[in-house]
Amino acid sequence: MKRLLRVTVLWCCIIMASCNSGQKQMEKLRWLEGTWVVKGSIPPTYESWERVNGSEMKGRSWYEDSTGVVNTENIRLIAEGHSVIYEASVSNQNGGIGIPFTLQNVQNDTFTFINEKHDFPQIIRYIRTTDTSFTAEVGKTENEKWEGFRLFFILKR
Repeated sequence: MKRLLRVTVLWCCIIMASCNSGQKQMEKLRWLEGTWVVKGSIPPTYESWERVNGSEMKGRSWYEDSTGVVNTENIRLIAEGHSVIYEASVSNQNGGIGIPFTLQNVQNDTFTFINEKHDFPQIIRYIRTTDTSFTAEVGKTENEKWEGFRLFFILKR
């Protein structure tokens, strides 16, 4: 009887720990909060992030020109069970519908989101290089060769 109770308690602990693993990954992404500027971009291009709650962050990308602020992308990070979803919505693509990318790999300060069914990009990778900078890699791997681009972000003061 005691053995059955121990096994039951162990399974409950494992299930509870796995249920909030997406939220644990979200905590690791909180460093994104704030406004970032792409290094060397003309006009300056920005990406900003804010925490909505423990399981969601929302962001957007934009630049300013002579007509004002031009919003280029709305972004969400959502913890769903075991996963974290990066959802990108570009107003003039896919009818403005968000495209989901699932967090597949976390190594140190590198977060890799993948959607192999999307034409381009299929991979979005955020690499935290310091407390005030990160690199975003956007692209896909075709015949074992990387095709895409990198953006270097600095925290706006």
